[in-house]
Amino acid sequence: MRKLNARGLPLPDDVQHLCANTAGAPLASADFYYAQPGPVAVFIDEPVHTQDYVRAGDGERRARLKDAGYSVVEIQYDAIEQGLDKLVRRLGVI
Repeated sequence: MRKLNARGLPLPDDVQHLCANTAGAPLASADFYYAQPGPVAVFIDEPVHTQDYVRAGDGERRARLKDAGYSVVEIQYDAIEQGLDKLVRRLGVI
């Protein structure tokens, strides 16, 4: 959260947010969630997410989110600043 604040980003509307489709069926749990401009689901990917089977599951869940109208921002554990750059662009923060 300190890194978000240091970059001038707003705090998320929710953490560990259960994202659902329009029928209310759960799709994925996002680490951070922004309702506006949105919905935006943010995932902080730790090293376990580099494993093939985890990456495959992540891809499927994130594709379902995109199909349901969510924007998805992925922040890799070893590229935090680059991920925050993506979030800045998505949220329109200057």
